[in-house]
Amino acid sequence: MLNIHGNLKKGGIYVFDIFNLNYLKHTDNITKLTLDRLAILKERTVREVQFSYVTYEGILASYSTYFEQTHHRQPVKISKDTNTLQCYTADELRGMLSENGFTILEQTDINGEKLSSFDTERILTTAKKI
Repeated sequence: MLNIHGNLKKGGIYVFDIFNLNYLKHTDNITKLTLDRLAILKERTVREVQFSYVTYEGILASYSTYFEQTHHRQPVKISKDTNTLQCYTADELRGMLSENGFTILEQTDINGEKLSSFDTERILTTAKKI
């Protein structure tokens, strides 16, 4: 947050969205991030299978496996990828922004609707540099 603060003029606006930690940890919402998709491009077929989990500390980890085949008689090429992202609750975001010289203008869901602690997947935050 300090880097963002340093790159904005006084009164500058910071708008961002992030996964809502409360949503991800609530019941089985994390499974909604699971995907299994297939893309067929000319003679190439690629299937991506991804699953995710979230730790108590708020680390969202997503693991993808790609199965690629260029011709029907060729062996399948398998590759893997891992991504991690720190997630926060709306309250945690407000606290961090306040501690780093921002005032919160608004927090909503990604569509600009009212934020719900356990039903909102992504938090859209608008903050102003003090």
